[in-house]
Amino acid sequence: LDYYVEPVCHPATGQVFGVGSCWQKVFNFLGSAAVPPKASAVAIPSYLKDGFSAASNVNGFNVAIKRSHVPFLLPYATLKPGMSQWISQAAHMCIVSSCMPNTVAFIPLIYAKNRKHREYLKTGYIIENIHEVF
Repeated sequence: LDYYVEPVCHPATGQVFGVGSCWQKVFNFLGSAAVPPKASAVAIPSYLKDGFSAASNVNGFNVAIKRSHVPFLLPYATLKPGMSQWISQAAHMCIVSSCMPNTVAFIPLIYAKNRKHREYLKTGYIIENIHEVF
């Protein structure tokens, strides 16, 4: 998780995830049987989702990767000087989309904000550089 990520809880989360702070509700979900067994990762979506849903890729600022899937995604992509930081995340999205499609489960009724998001260098964010990172 990005350092500045802040979860935002829908009022109904108390009934679904129990009492406590919004972060506590995130951890309650992560430790529950509600996490699909075949999920490769669990993410807090960037906007509110009412029910359960899954995707093949997600913004990396708010995702928890299952321990069993970490070897597929680490070590993190090494970039040449001046390459966009988006390329390393794009490489991860290609791996998950190709090898683990629709396995990123979103936490329902909670979304994330990153109030201190900074703009990343976008120079060289092209498919040839993404392929090179692989």
